[in-house]
Amino acid sequence: MRKILFVDYDKCTGCELCVLHCSFQKTQTFSRSHSAVRVMKEEEKGICIPEMCQHCLEPECLLVCPVNAISRDEKTGIVSHDYKLCIKGCKLCLEVCSYGALSLDPVTGKVFECNQCLGNPVCARVCPIEIIHYQEAEPAALSDKDTWKRRLLKQGMGKTASEKRFASIRSKKGE
Repeated sequence: MRKILFVDYDKCTGCELCVLHCSFQKTQTFSRSHSAVRVMKEEEKGICIPEMCQHCLEPECLLVCPVNAISRDEKTGIVSHDYKLCIKGCKLCLEVCSYGALSLDPVTGKVFECNQCLGNPVCARVCPIEIIHYQEAEPAALSDKDTWKRRLLKQGMGKTASEKRFASIRSKKGE
């Protein structure tokens, strides 16, 4: 059975230890911009949501990549990028990700995602309140990971990367 990251979103405190340790695991620096995990915060509502690649069964990012730089390992289910093929600045995968879970490397300008630390996710190991779990998933859980996304959309929080970007542009223009 395949293992995936499960998050108890109702209990996240927004401490961002998962973010910082992810960055350190990848680059040996504590930098939010180098992390494959982000914490979306809606402070007025007291909600914090860790976001990371969900390694979808049918990844939209894989379907839109014009150079086939994205693949999905059928055995582990991990979605990954071939950075040698990835086009700097393309960002189509970033635009279509329903979870807004892909990140842009500030140095290379290429997109990257959570690779579940190749089977030993640091975010799950360092969470002080143990809300991130790396565990085997039943097939039903794999096909219905959108439950939290639908809940957030109802609360007006869950926006795709492109929706967030357009909202940001509109607010800068004063619209």
